[in-house]
Amino acid sequence: MKHLHRPRLLDVYEENSENECITYLVTGSADGLGKMAAQFLINQGYQVVLHARNKMRANEALAAVSGAEKVAVGDVASIARTREVAEQVNQLGSFDAVIHNVGVGYRELAAFRLKTVSLTFLP
Repeated sequence: MKHLHRPRLLDVYEENSENECITYLVTGSADGLGKMAAQFLINQGYQVVLHARNKMRANEALAAVSGAEKVAVGDVASIARTREVAEQVNQLGSFDAVIHNVGVGYRELAAFRLKTVSLTFLP
């Protein structure tokens, strides 16, 4: 089996002959792994645009992720709303890479009944 070479972040930066800043979009970066990835990239010297589902979370993300300057705001709970987010992101410029971390789901405790088995999903 042939292994594919996956460049390290530093390799990507060093291959950029003009030393232009590499810009990432990290969706779902208001908290959790998305926030951690965004902060990691900023700490490595990359520009990062954050994404949050609403203005409150966007403000919280900008305050929490040191070095982030821009944030795209919008929920991706439907195709129409996802397109709105995409249009907003396109207006922010081009990106060298995108980390698709956004998820759609429920944070509330939800119980589901499947035939006779009761399943409980925790957030």
